[in-house]
Amino acid sequence: MGLFDKVRAAAEKVFTDPLPPAEDATISWDDSQPVAVLVESDWLNNATGIDNHYQGHDFIDRARGIPYRFVLEVHRPGVPAYRLERRERIPAKVEGSYLGYEHRVPKGATVPLTVTGPGPEEFDIDWDGYLAHPDRMRQTKRLEVENQWDAIGAQFERTTKPAMVAKIRSGSQQAVISWAHAVRNGAMTRADFERNAEQKLRMGHLLAADYERAVLVIEE
Repeated sequence: MGLFDKVRAAAEKVFTDPLPPAEDATISWDDSQPVAVLVESDWLNNATGIDNHYQGHDFIDRARGIPYRFVLEVHRPGVPAYRLERRERIPAKVEGSYLGYEHRVPKGATVPLTVTGPGPEEFDIDWDGYLAHPDRMRQTKRLEVENQWDAIGAQFERTTKPAMVAKIRSGSQQAVISWAHAVRNGAMTRADFERNAEQKLRMGHLLAADYERAVLVIEE
């Protein structure tokens, strides 16, 4: 299977379910609650301790806790935001079903913290509090889709086939202009236009300048 076929197949998988609204990517916490944004979130290979995007953890390992590597952007009341790296085992229930093979701790998620001391690393991630938040699953769904698009986009940008890139971007340029006219004519909602355009932008198929030209068609 060539790169184009892989990209198309991945895109079709991503769109199996409707994309949740953009506001679902964030969840709110009380201003007094210390939180951290997972700037990076990766499984760790037990044997080597290196990043591993393949879920190779067995039942025994899941009972001990699944090893992760996080880069956290920490927000504590009265303290400027800061970043640090943390490696820890998380409860298997945070990921969800063992047979689901879904990355249940997506990059971009916001998790509550329990501060244990004044130092920058003196806190624990409150996984029970994270699981209990009523908006957690909506955030997870939105971030999983965003992260899939971004991963496809990163692969697309690495391709060494400029003719293929030009062909895909030309098609996307025509498509987004067509959608813009459909919005003007009432045949497409602005929300659907933005959703489709966001997919192509994140996957690298649409240039920002072409998106902006399409928006002008809608708003002129």
